Amino acid sequence: MKPTELIELTPLGGLGEFGKNCMLLKTADTRILIDCGGMFPDAEHPGVDLIVPDFRQLDGVFLDALVLTHGHEDHIAGVPHLLSYLVEKKRAPIKVYGTPFTLALVTRKLEEFNLLSAADLIPCKAGKVFHIKGISVEPIHVNHSIPDSVALAIRTPSGLVYHSGDWRIDHTPVNEPRIDLQRIAEIGREGVYILLADSTNSDVPGSSVSEARVGVEFEDVMDLAPGRVLVTQFSSNIGRLQSIVSAATETGRRVALIGRALRRNASVARETGHLELVDPRVLMSLEDVVKLPDHEVVIVVAGSQGEPFSSLTRIAAGEHPEVRIKTGDWVVYSSRKIPGNEKRISYVVDQLIERGAKVLTPGVKVLHTTGHALADEQKLLLNLLRPRFFVPAHGSYRQLDAHRRLGEELELETHVFTVGETLTFVNDKVSRTALQNVEPIYVVEQRRDVVDEEILRQRRQIAAGGFVIVTLLKTHAGKLAEVLVLPYGVCIKAASLVAEAKEKAREAVVAVGHGDDVTQCEAARLAVRRFFKLHSERKPFVIVEVSRIPAARAGKTLEKSEKIEDSQAS
Repeated sequence: MKPTELIELTPLGGLGEFGKNCMLLKTADTRILIDCGGMFPDAEHPGVDLIVPDFRQLDGVFLDALVLTHGHEDHIAGVPHLLSYLVEKKRAPIKVYGTPFTLALVTRKLEEFNLLSAADLIPCKAGKVFHIKGISVEPIHVNHSIPDSVALAIRTPSGLVYHSGDWRIDHTPVNEPRIDLQRIAEIGREGVYILLADSTNSDVPGSSVSEARVGVEFEDVMDLAPGRVLVTQFSSNIGRLQSIVSAATETGRRVALIGRALRRNASVARETGHLELVDPRVLMSLEDVVKLPDHEVVIVVAGSQGEPFSSLTRIAAGEHPEVRIKTGDWVVYSSRKIPGNEKRISYVVDQLIERGAKVLTPGVKVLHTTGHALADEQKLLLNLLRPRFFVPAHGSYRQLDAHRRLGEELELETHVFTVGETLTFVNDKVSRTALQNVEPIYVVEQRRDVVDEEILRQRRQIAAGGFVIVTLLKTHAGKLAEVLVLPYGVCIKAASLVAEAKEKAREAVVAVGHGDDVTQCEAARLAVRRFFKLHSERKPFVIVEVSRIPAARAGKTLEKSEKIEDSQAS
């Protein structure tokens, strides 16, 4: 191996966080991106619909291809935004490799963004090697919670890199083959230079439950339920949807789907052969299924994480136009709680129970199984592959560290790194480089727009302390005629305090003297902010503007402004 042969790994997301999985792999001659996902916002990101990687880290990098391991949002939601970036940089179209189901989901996303021409979509299949310049890529079939999931055996001049994707071992999967452990073992005997492995459940002992076991539990639930069965799950979990549909067929029930993404994914699964219906009549429209007797009805509903505008949240609140909870309904949660969503989920559950539903969760029965390998499964992969270097990937810091300990327990050389770093491998040496200015991109989906960290900081400040508009009314000669203070969402109601805030602003402007408007506005802003902080223990967001009024109209303008001000303060 020549000293000049090297491999660089740069995570643009997915490490130390849940979501936006995206890894840049560079060799001397080839640049490929593995996955390009998004992450859903939380309360710290008001007004944001999606968080995607910072593609500015690709400035100066001419990608040879994007390779996708599977179709979950945390692995493909960033694809349209990556292509928009590449179009802007005049580096599109780009080759995008993925299995048929994954590419079918990506195609629909790109159609929504009018970006199909920016990608050369190339289907790949487990066991069929394809080539990207100086490397070859072999997809390996694995089990996960979405069809057509693969790991990647990437053969480079420096050695073989195995990227696990998201995976687990299921000896009795639903409507898909078992994980190809035989081929994985053969790759291990070939010799693995670097292993990149999903860390999501590394801190959970044992092995995962088979999807077939979940299907049996659903049959029991549908047999026992006296009325309707509502099931909420991740929209992309087609294996789970297959278990539900099969159980409904066995128990003489019909199934309706609520949720745009759920219906879209089910449609793609049927088109690609990943959702089989023994009786095509088992799937019905919601309009038709609600006409049936309750004991013949199953409704699969999006919104398992308590998303504010999801179908399940609206049903729980009594706001859904077609479905109302009634006594005798059983609501089944068939998904895990994503960290950070516990409070929202509990609130929805309480509302469902209050309206008369019986709620079943995975803690009551085996109604869900994870899509990610548990610790014993991860140990098996590590032993089958025995890599020269082991790099934990995908997961929180806690999970990355737990995965590191598993590797060290098996006497593997383990390197943990996170977003904002690059690992460089040259022969048997590893070096680490810190990157500069790595920040996620916050997307407002409907406008196809983005916001930055400064805008989010302002929004958080407004949410915590309200905002105040200060207007400096000046004559055209530049003389300060009056100050108008209008507080919104601030914990002060007394008109006398608003009047005092006006005086503080006036004093600050006078103290500046004959400065320019910008200087006077900043002085007034700081004075008003300090005043409201003193009286409300919050720092509101303060906006100061200058308005010039004709001298002849100054009296009437001031009289009107005082009336507005009084109404705001009362």
